[in-house]
This record gives sequence, structure tokens and C-alpha cells, in this order.
Amino acid sequence: MNVFVRRHSISRVMNANCASKNSWPQFLNSASRPMPTVPIYPASIIQPTHLVSSLEFLKMAKIIYRDSAGREHVSDVPSGHSVMRGALDAGLDGILAVCGGAAACGTCRVKVDEAWLDRLPAPEDLENSMLDDEDRAARIRLSCQLLVTPEFDGLVVEIPASQF
Repeated sequence: MNVFVRRHSISRVMNANCASKNSWPQFLNSASRPMPTVPIYPASIIQPTHLVSSLEFLKMAKIIYRDSAGREHVSDVPSGHSVMRGALDAGLDGILAVCGGAAACGTCRVKVDEAWLDRLPAPEDLENSMLDDEDRAARIRLSCQLLVTPEFDGLVVEIPASQF
């Protein structure tokens, strides 16, 4: 009996607050809502030059990974990602990345092609602490510390057969 009284009271309140008996559910009907108006401009007026700088991060660079067998794998890597992330996303073997890119393990070593040595940024202190003189002489870099920019397009790195 109590449930009936509550339901009856709710429907009476709803009917009292609505203009007509069937008007209250109209807010659920999308056809009753007005569509927003969007101005339509000819294509010649729209100039997306303001989007160029905000879309800079979408630029890709083709990185060429050479495995220990000499096969080349080309991967498009977005700007801002590391060379290590590009190899992992491409599913390439040889880069372990145990620390996830924190330059704490040294299991993402790659050998940089000689033509690219002068074009890459110099290793920072954190990377230098993980590399010894022998690594530097062999053109070894930590791929987690090489952040891709559009200028890296065509970069060639060799992935060793083992990181140890």
C-alpha cells in the first residue's frame, strides 16, 4: 500500500509541474531539441595556418632500424617519442627497455650510423653516466634518450644481437 501511495504522489507532482500530461518526457526526445547552428564558409576563406604549430607533434620521422642479421625495418615514429619507443611499437627484437626509458638499465643500446653522429644532439649527463669510453668509440647511444624530431627523418640505427 505504501509503494502505491509513493508512485501516485510522484506522478501527481510531475503532472502538476508540467504544462500538459505528455510534455514531461520531451527532454528525452532529441528531435525536440534545437540543432546548433554552425556558420558555413567557403573553403577559400578557411586558412588552417593557425593549426600548423599546434599539430607539430603529429609530424613523423622515418627511422631505419637495422637488426643483427642486417635486415632493415623502417618505422614511422611520431615527434616527441624516443627511438626506443619506435622500435618497441614496431615489435622489433633486440631492445629490451627494462627500465621503460628512464636511462637506468642500458638495455636499449643502439649503434648510430656514422653519417648521423654529427646530426644528433650530444648525450646528456644521464646518458653519459650509462655509457663508457668503449661505447662512445663504437657510436653506441641509449635509444631511450634519443627523442625524435622531424629532423631525424632517415636516421639509421643498428640494434645489437644482445644487450649484454
